[in-house]
Amino acid sequence: MSAEDAYSILEAIAKINGHSDRLKRAKLTKTEKLEEEIANEIETETQEKAENFSFSKCNIAEGEILQYINNPNITCVVVSDRKVKYNNKEMYLTGVAKILLGKRIGICGPRYFTYKGERLDEIRHRLNV
Repeated sequence: MSAEDAYSILEAIAKINGHSDRLKRAKLTKTEKLEEEIANEIETETQEKAENFSFSKCNIAEGEILQYINNPNITCVVVSDRKVKYNNKEMYLTGVAKILLGKRIGICGPRYFTYKGERLDEIRHRLNV
């Protein structure tokens, strides 16, 4: 439920009970904004895990170069529909992202790489694949 939907419900309840004057909107602190962004990222990653990333569905051919979003000098090469070559090893994109980020938990690899300046997860969403 969005914040606006929740507020609308609370506003209706306040009106019914004659307490509209008690209802106030609070501004988010920096910490709360950051937490909301993290929650949105987690939700996006959960949705993206529904189907494995496919380079062919995103019109990315074998041999194309992908750049790591945090350092464009770090690259990998597409070697199949689902794998890349990084440091002379064939790997899934998520595995490369975990190495570069130093994480072991599940992450969404396509969020951390770009192709021709566009993040892979954005390409997936734009093409609706």
